[in-house]
Amino acid sequence: MEIVYALLGLIIGAAIMFFLKKDSGTSRELEIELEKLRDQAKSTAEKEEKIQVQQNEISTLRAEVASSTSLLNERQKLISRFEDEAQKSTSQLQEIITLNATLKTQMQADRTLHDEKLQSLKASKEELSRNFKEIANKIFEEQSKNQSQANKEKLDLTLKPLKEQIHTFSKQVQDCYNKEAKERFSLEKEIKSLKELNTRMSEDALQLTKALKGDSKARGTWGELILERVLEASGLRNGSEYFTQVTETAEDGKRYMPDAIVHLPDEKQIIIDSKVSLVAYEKYCSSADEDERLTLRKAHLDSVKNHIKELSDKSYENLPGINSLDYVLLFMPVEGAFRLAVEADEKLFLDAYKKNIMLVSPSTLLITLRTISKIWQFENQNRNTQAIVDKAEALYSKFVGYVESFQKVGKGIEQARKAYDSAEGQLMTGRGNLIRTCKSLEELGIKSKKAMPKEVLHKADMDFSSPELIEENSK
Repeated sequence: MEIVYALLGLIIGAAIMFFLKKDSGTSRELEIELEKLRDQAKSTAEKEEKIQVQQNEISTLRAEVASSTSLLNERQKLISRFEDEAQKSTSQLQEIITLNATLKTQMQADRTLHDEKLQSLKASKEELSRNFKEIANKIFEEQSKNQSQANKEKLDLTLKPLKEQIHTFSKQVQDCYNKEAKERFSLEKEIKSLKELNTRMSEDALQLTKALKGDSKARGTWGELILERVLEASGLRNGSEYFTQVTETAEDGKRYMPDAIVHLPDEKQIIIDSKVSLVAYEKYCSSADEDERLTLRKAHLDSVKNHIKELSDKSYENLPGINSLDYVLLFMPVEGAFRLAVEADEKLFLDAYKKNIMLVSPSTLLITLRTISKIWQFENQNRNTQAIVDKAEALYSKFVGYVESFQKVGKGIEQARKAYDSAEGQLMTGRGNLIRTCKSLEELGIKSKKAMPKEVLHKADMDFSSPELIEENSK
């Protein structure tokens, strides 16, 4: 524009000079110069107009570049956010892989322990059966010549309960082995379902976050529902190993209702209470402004700390009739909200533990409950094994008592045999026996209405005429 103004000044100056010197001989030249200046001014104006158009285009391009740069920055932030989520997913997958390896190792250790117990029980069974057979065979060999058919039937009748108990013992051992085999088979399926359940609960949490962010009662109900699903998936039984919505009364008469109480084999309990913090977390996830996200993260952390304080003030572990551990589990049903709070304050776990509170998410709670379920399985197996051992000890003690009684019976039979032989000697085989005496009386003329059986007389005559008795009589 300055060039245009300069040219206009020249034109005006030339025009003035033209009027001042119009009578001179140079007027024609001035007109020519003036015409040239006009052409230059026109050309300059056209160039200026083109320059203005180009400057407008440059401004437009700059605006487009600025818009593209802003869009690129937003996309870069989105890419960074996706990368963070991918990294978190990778970390979670690694945790699941580690858990899988741990469970497999535990399964192998359980299998080895069970095989050792089974081998020990089988060895005990074989040793018991072998001892039983040896003792029975020895008794049968010693007493076979003196036992009648009636005694054998009585022996079989006596041994029948022992055989039935041995059969029951063998069946219990086999049932224990079959049960353990089924549990090992189902453990791999449970490991697979663990990952699927964790993924499904995370998806459900994200879907329900927006719907629940404005209703605190609905959030609480939803948190209890997620807790119930985790308890059901853990393998524990409702009404046996865990109870929900149990009302307890404190010493001051105030009533408390923890969301769940999990029982342990040593007559202790773990109390679980669900707390949902979603309002600040949902806004944090939706915000793209870093300053606002920092503010919302702090608000979310403060909400979690308030829940910790409220739960700590209830002192569930001190309720009468509750033999709880020294801490209460605070369940956060949204994995993302749990991670955000822990990442925002590295001391959050320690601060909560100092208040007798342990923070858990669906995945960590599920691992804890699965461990408790395994402890209950081992406890039940140990009780069954102890019952089998007790029955085996009782069976062995009863068998020892039977052997002692059987030996007494043998001694009684032998004493009866000796008494029988002595009575038989007095009757018909000994010196001066009753048969010979009676026969002598008959020879002397004593009459009797009944005759002595011939086989008895024959035996008495044979026995009396034996070389031993003849030699004895000759003395």
